[in-house]
Amino acid sequence: MLKIGAEWLLVHNLDPEIFLDGHVALRLRDVRNVKPLASASFTARALQHFGDRPRMPGRVDLTSTRTVIESASRRFPLVTVHVEHRNPTVCYIGVPVDINSKTLRLRHITPDADWEKDPINYPLRDITRVEIGGHYERALLAVGGRPPK
Repeated sequence: MLKIGAEWLLVHNLDPEIFLDGHVALRLRDVRNVKPLASASFTARALQHFGDRPRMPGRVDLTSTRTVIESASRRFPLVTVHVEHRNPTVCYIGVPVDINSKTLRLRHITPDADWEKDPINYPLRDITRVEIGGHYERALLAVGGRPPK
């Protein structure tokens, strides 16, 4: 665990191929159990062997859903949001176009790295997880570029 805020916590995303792949912010109210990675475990030793160590992604404000997304999007061009209570198997990746106290407007990039024309609205209360800085997001941005105006 890297950081705990008023409503969210920030952790590294551990890829099954044994490397740290970006960061994940989770709503505290959805977390039931946290088990730190034991320093003697295979995974911890493998990460250490390859020089992969925890690091902060810059300033991510964990006070509220809005502040998580606002602060993360200042540092990372794409954010991934999950609305797991509505659909646990889907995530949405894109650029926040606007955010207010109740809604996020997100312009999507597709899995083929094509930009959707119109942003979609997501109620902030439905967002359960926010991911930033992963290899997949970086690959989408590298291939798709910045969204057209």
